Amino acid sequence: MTYEESVRILPVSTTPSQQTHPALSYFQTYHYIPIDVSIPTVAEIDLIANSTSENQWAVWDEKTLSFQPFILINKEREVDRLVYDDYTYDNFANGYPDAKLADNNVETSTDYSLTNTAIPNHLEFKVFYNKPITSNTFSFVLDEYVQLPDSIVISQLSENQEETILLAQSAVTSNQITFPATTSKQWKVTFTYTQPLRISEVKFVQNAGTLDNAYFLRFLAQPNSEYLLYTNPSLTNKLIPTSEPGNLSGAKNVYRVSLTTPNENPLFQYPDQDGDGYVDNRDNCINVPNDKQEDINSNGTGDACEDFDVDGIMNSTDNCPDHPNRLQQDEDGDGYGDHCDPEESRLTERLWWLPWLGIGIGFAIVITLLVITVKHPTSRTSRKLN
Repeated sequence: MTYEESVRILPVSTTPSQQTHPALSYFQTYHYIPIDVSIPTVAEIDLIANSTSENQWAVWDEKTLSFQPFILINKEREVDRLVYDDYTYDNFANGYPDAKLADNNVETSTDYSLTNTAIPNHLEFKVFYNKPITSNTFSFVLDEYVQLPDSIVISQLSENQEETILLAQSAVTSNQITFPATTSKQWKVTFTYTQPLRISEVKFVQNAGTLDNAYFLRFLAQPNSEYLLYTNPSLTNKLIPTSEPGNLSGAKNVYRVSLTTPNENPLFQYPDQDGDGYVDNRDNCINVPNDKQEDINSNGTGDACEDFDVDGIMNSTDNCPDHPNRLQQDEDGDGYGDHCDPEESRLTERLWWLPWLGIGIGFAIVITLLVITVKHPTSRTSRKLN
């Protein structure tokens, strides 16, 4: 069995398994990954959206009911194009593109017969790009045993379809035609031919710097498994543990999968990270419990997660929220910082006279002992002699 035979696209399912994992509720949408393999195969998904965060995606295996390891790869790709010819595009005023000329598949082609065998025939193409590209080479692919066109003219088109010739009529000696480097979104090519043409691909080679940056997700697909790609998370700071990914970036036999239409995730629930009874999208302090949702300055951020006195300590944990006290001193340990404690709770601070009482008692004891000593000096001396 060849590699190509080992993979085939499956019909797209409509609903995910009801077997759940708590992390599945983080994601608002999911995509089915329509792939089936008979051997372990690295699958690559074009994510379309540019995202560098792995927390934005999760690959779920419906068979093992587990999250699968994956990597994101950033690489350049050509800007998408549409190709119209004057057979399918009546005077280029209306019509539809010929997908076969821009599908990057040399196995598909379009035939252009001779409309007049007595004189050279003309064939015009318009090539539209999603954004301006810079190019100095026009490339086309013919089917086998098809003779090259006789001549070519290459033009640049402005937004209002004004034509500027970049290469005047020239003989075609290869399937790569060079011309002065030009930046444009719209191009026009005119072939002159005296033999029937069968063309597979038509494009302008994009110079470095004008290619699109794109992100692709790779994971190892196993036989007899179905996969879902979960997207659009409500929590972007949650890491989902997975097993070892293997050398996905170095894989050579990669099966490419287009991103399917997203579906609403029936398992999705808005999270309440701090457990205060308010879901995150309605909680004015997502990470700090504040069931009263107090917001004295009405700025949309709860008082519990602000720092009114700008001492670097959030109000919820600041023992003096209105007085800067970065070191959080609290000598009496009553929960109120020394900078703002209205009444110290130490006994000697509440009973200010207590230290003086102690001093007085101690002084009285000393005086009493001194008096006793002075009154009975002889008796003490006698005991020593005896």
